[in-house]
Amino acid sequence: MGVDTLDDAISAAAFDPLKWRDVCDLFATATRSVGARINPSIAELAGTFTVCSQSIAEAERIYVSEQWHLRDVRYRGARRIHTHGWLTDEHSVEYDEVSRIDYYQDFLKRTKLKWFAGVGFGPTGGEWVVSIQRSEN
Repeated sequence: MGVDTLDDAISAAAFDPLKWRDVCDLFATATRSVGARINPSIAELAGTFTVCSQSIAEAERIYVSEQWHLRDVRYRGARRIHTHGWLTDEHSVEYDEVSRIDYYQDFLKRTKLKWFAGVGFGPTGGEWVVSIQRSEN
């Protein structure tokens, strides 16, 4: 998959919101990740609009229905999106904290996800995040 394919998909989604899932599917394929999602960089808004690749649709349903977006510790690092344009779990939690945080031990374990990398985009570079979801492996 080339950059042109992703560029074309983003352009199509700009005019047809139903195509954002295709963009997430392409991001997941391009990064060889479990899945990808696009969400606001502000935790309180994450349950209002989020789109994800088909591969993590069930995890996304749980994330929203159980309000994990309000307990998502990754938002601790959200300011980094605005200053650096990207972040990973390491910017939000200390590695030794992971075993004590419900978000990792309940939600992510149950949905077979673990690590992520987020890249900010939008008019000022950080209103939205493409979140690349990885597994334990």
